[in-house]
Amino acid sequence: MRRIFLNFLLFFSVLFFPWLVTIALGIAAVFLVRKFYEIIGWGVLYDLLYSTSDINLFGFHFFSTAGAIIIFYVAEFLKSKTRLSM
Repeated sequence: MRRIFLNFLLFFSVLFFPWLVTIALGIAAVFLVRKFYEIIGWGVLYDLLYSTSDINLFGFHFFSTAGAIIIFYVAEFLKSKTRLSM
């Protein structure tokens, strides 16, 4: 139930909220739900909707996706080292 609610909240966050709110909700979701792989999908959706060809680093356009992958792995590592694994 928590996973569904957070996915619903992230969907509206990607569409209507500023990027900083979306990042904060994504980080919270990764820490609140075990193995929240959906964060990578939300990063892909964010890149597909809002990335432009003008902003790139050596031809790389998927900054939100890369950020989501990094957030996911860092959060999973931190949860394994602490008692935050729910």
